[in-house]
Amino acid sequence: MAVSLGLIGAVLYFVANLVSMFSPLHIAPSIDSGIGLLMIPTAIQEMVFAVWLIAKGFNRHNIAALSAKTD
Repeated sequence: MAVSLGLIGAVLYFVANLVSMFSPLHIAPSIDSGIGLLMIPTAIQEMVFAVWLIAKGFNRHNIAALSAKTD
């Protein structure tokens, strides 16, 4: 789910910048403008990914195995 949201968000982020570049007013893609709403899936994906990394944590067995190999 998070990967597909990230891919969709990346495409929408690219489209938002293209639209702002070619619009006659050159509106910056921010949340205040309608163009900025296209960047919301990317923001959600980044927050979900950060929480997933924090919740998953490090694999302590792999870290212990790597430190044992260097000794």
